[in-house]
Amino acid sequence: MKRSLYRYIMAYSKREQIVLVLTALISHPVLYMTFKLPEVIINDAIGAGEGPRELPVFGIPLTQLQYLVVLCVLFLILVCINGGLKYFNNVYRGAMNERLLRRLRFILFHRILRFPVSHFRKLSQGEVVSMVTAETEPVGGFFGDSIALPVYQGGILITALAYIMYENTMMGFIAISTVPVQMYIIPKMQKVVNNLARERVRTVRQLSNQLGESVGGIYDLHTHDTSEYESTRISATLGEIYFIRLRIYIWKFLIKFLNNFLAQLTPIVFYLVGGYLVMTGSYTVGALMASIGAHKELAAPWKELLGWYQRLADAQIKYDQLREQFDTEGMLDEEMLTSDPDKSIQLTGNIEASNLSLTDDEGVKLIESASFTLEQPSRVVITGPGGSGKGQLAHVLARILPPSGGSIKISNHTLFDLPESVTGRQIGYAGSESFMFNASVRENILYGLQRRPMRDADYDDEQAAEFLRQKTEAERSGNRNHDINADWIDLDAAGATDREDLNRKLLKALDVVEMSNDIFQMGLQRQVDPNIRKRLTAGVLEARERLREELEGPMLKTMVELFDGDKYNRNASLAENLLFGTPVGSEFAPENLSRNAYLLEILKQDNLLDDLTQVGLQIARTMVELFSDLPPGHEFFERYSFISADDLPEYQSVIRRSERGGIAELKDEDRAKLLSLPFQLTVARHRLGVVDEEMEERILKARSAFHENLPDDLKGSVEFFDANAYNAAASIQDNILFGRLAYGRSEAKERIGSLIAEVIDELDLRGPVMEVGLDSSVGISGGRLSGAQRQKVILARALVKQPHILIVNESLTSLDGSERRRVLANLREACKDQTIIWFDNEVDPEGEFDRQFVMKSGRLVDQGEPDIRAEDADPSDDDEDAATGEGLAEEVQLLRGLPLLSGLDRSTLKLIAFTSERLTFEAGEEMFHQGDEGDAAYIVMDGEAEIWIDTDDGEEMLRPVKPNELIGEIALLAEVPRSATVKITRRLTALELSKSQLINLIEQDRQIAVEMMRVLAFRLDDTTKRLLTR
Repeated sequence: MKRSLYRYIMAYSKREQIVLVLTALISHPVLYMTFKLPEVIINDAIGAGEGPRELPVFGIPLTQLQYLVVLCVLFLILVCINGGLKYFNNVYRGAMNERLLRRLRFILFHRILRFPVSHFRKLSQGEVVSMVTAETEPVGGFFGDSIALPVYQGGILITALAYIMYENTMMGFIAISTVPVQMYIIPKMQKVVNNLARERVRTVRQLSNQLGESVGGIYDLHTHDTSEYESTRISATLGEIYFIRLRIYIWKFLIKFLNNFLAQLTPIVFYLVGGYLVMTGSYTVGALMASIGAHKELAAPWKELLGWYQRLADAQIKYDQLREQFDTEGMLDEEMLTSDPDKSIQLTGNIEASNLSLTDDEGVKLIESASFTLEQPSRVVITGPGGSGKGQLAHVLARILPPSGGSIKISNHTLFDLPESVTGRQIGYAGSESFMFNASVRENILYGLQRRPMRDADYDDEQAAEFLRQKTEAERSGNRNHDINADWIDLDAAGATDREDLNRKLLKALDVVEMSNDIFQMGLQRQVDPNIRKRLTAGVLEARERLREELEGPMLKTMVELFDGDKYNRNASLAENLLFGTPVGSEFAPENLSRNAYLLEILKQDNLLDDLTQVGLQIARTMVELFSDLPPGHEFFERYSFISADDLPEYQSVIRRSERGGIAELKDEDRAKLLSLPFQLTVARHRLGVVDEEMEERILKARSAFHENLPDDLKGSVEFFDANAYNAAASIQDNILFGRLAYGRSEAKERIGSLIAEVIDELDLRGPVMEVGLDSSVGISGGRLSGAQRQKVILARALVKQPHILIVNESLTSLDGSERRRVLANLREACKDQTIIWFDNEVDPEGEFDRQFVMKSGRLVDQGEPDIRAEDADPSDDDEDAATGEGLAEEVQLLRGLPLLSGLDRSTLKLIAFTSERLTFEAGEEMFHQGDEGDAAYIVMDGEAEIWIDTDDGEEMLRPVKPNELIGEIALLAEVPRSATVKITRRLTALELSKSQLINLIEQDRQIAVEMMRVLAFRLDDTTKRLLTR
């Protein structure tokens, strides 16, 4: 960066500054003439008496009135010239301001890309974003005024001083004539400026978000060599801001021009009208002079110059602060980011590290004298506990952190002498700190292939002209002139011949990381436009018919309740039953139903509105009873309660008011709150006993009335359920299912899900569904994905670019052991000709690595064949060190009879019953199988079952299971596999009690923990006695 503010200004805008100064100097003679001409008008045209006049220079004889008119017209021309010069000066200065500001922001961003990665530990993301966006603003506003403003305003001041007059005005009322025009036109023009200002704020926020992503994803940016893409992305957004602000300048100074024009028009009228009155003897020359003098403004130049001085000081301070913050040691050479790839360099030879060392800012050695040689291709594992330095070694090998000493050579090329255009293409890195960008899954996986624009975008003539304008402006501002809309995907890097082939490579990478099913499920949950994806939606309708045929089987028929226009669906919410469709927009969104005027009129028929409000009151009382003792933020509020923790006190007040005067006396707002609750009710799930068959019939009648009387302007607000049509407002899965899964049916979700997948595969729709899934947004920082899914996407990103060296730095920590082993096996198969360097806390005995190294306290030890585990492994990353009613009575009574829960009060038992799922198992099914992962216990309500175990002699039945018994409870206390199999012998109903439910309850009521310890102690004693009697 330039060492001073004025050096920066002159380096990048010297020509523009000269133009501005010349424009200012040219305007001064014009301004002088606007002061001189009134004197001529007064003295010669008005005050010299009657008689003929001659036009100066031309010598044309004129009458006194003609002379006056000519001079006034000349004065008007000078005013227009002066105003035009001001307008040009302001717009030109504004454009220059924005170019210099755009250039400065881009320079700062590019310097961020060149920061050593270790520098980001000292600098927060918020600080970087603020400096590039907010702190550059005052500097950018000063660029255009730095030289031209003092020249221009100082000239005005000097020119005007000779003509200052302090006279009383006599014709000031004439100025009022321009007010109506100003009151009508100026506000309309100002509205345009305000809208542009809001658009500017939104775009600046977008820029802030993009900058945050670039900083957060700095590892990925360097390892994938996408700095050019990110630079162009930032450049494109800076271009949007430039053109928005340019339009603001144009409109703002057009307003100023119009104001100035109207203000100057008044003196002209003074001259014309006042002069005529003087000539006719109706007005005096002194009064006219006083009117003219009243319009001379001398305060404005002084005000402008004082403001300029203040902004100069502020801009200098801001610029010096920015230069200090962005001029750090150890910055990457710019050529490392921008140079084109050298295809002659292939990193396929030996990897040789010699005396590698790495020291942090405090002098602590993180890596000490590490040396090794790796042949390629090979499988290498490097293990070590937290703080051992293995994470830093991974970053050094990935060319993220430069070593403090020693060297790394690959194929005899010094690693840190190679540009990112080489390393970013040939070295793949997946680490726990790798970043997810706020884009689709597809875009995140293909991110590593976006290095340079590969194919131009298809533009029509108008679009091409617009791009050329933007490109020219980017070049003038020192920004990247690449097209952000071009195709940036490097097909060759992925080994693909075209987009279709690339898609196959992408799907293969998903198979390797075991994420294909996740993407498939994402696709099932997404909505699609039937007008765009006609083949898919037609296939979905066919899949619906096939699924319906499959559901006719006796074992599956009760697992799904299909939508039927003549029936109430007990597994759908009351709102869904009433609308019999999916809301489109906010008009009939569930949270707005209780205030929708049309729906309320429908519910008033048959007195359904009052009855549903009464149901809402019952639900409110139940929610208050169940959840009032839980702390705010408790997960039960989100998972089970109809009322949030914040709204619970309001509902308590509504309940008290209803007890005093009844529902009829409640205000409309209170009634709306109560009415909103039954809309959330699902009869089969919530089992509150507040909606009976009679009310279901009344809701069906209301449904019919709702459909028949729906106004034309609301017909687009609901996508009605139609067995023969695709519902664009519903997900693909909901369209196939065309109903709701039955609550309480064991394995319904898994079995129906598998059946849907089978139908989709039969119709060859899996590919199109996965295409939809790949377009799912991952959210900010991948927040919409699970931890395991994020890690899989990051690994797929590194795989799809087919690197010679793949570095996996503890990037699969969220996966369980068996899945990690499968992914590693897939990697070995997919990367047979590539080197895999695997960093982990311990060696997987099934890893089949060629070499193992162990790091301890920064030292690397070659262990040869992997046969030991790293001691004291720490899973943390090295770099970071870092609802009820009478319907629940049966369940409550059953829970009270259990020894484990017998000491609990009734309200706690009701909470357990409400938050537990009621499941039904048919004879011949298994509740769970020996060896399965245990995550829940079951309270048997009715039915019979048997407990079996696998022994060396085959299966052996231990004992029968009877009602009122709790089984599988060990799963609530330890993550251990099931120790036995429970087989159903007669239809059995049970409450499923998850581990998380009980743990949360224990945190609220220690009595549960006490009771559990007592019961388990009894069981342990009983088991011990049985063993002793054998």
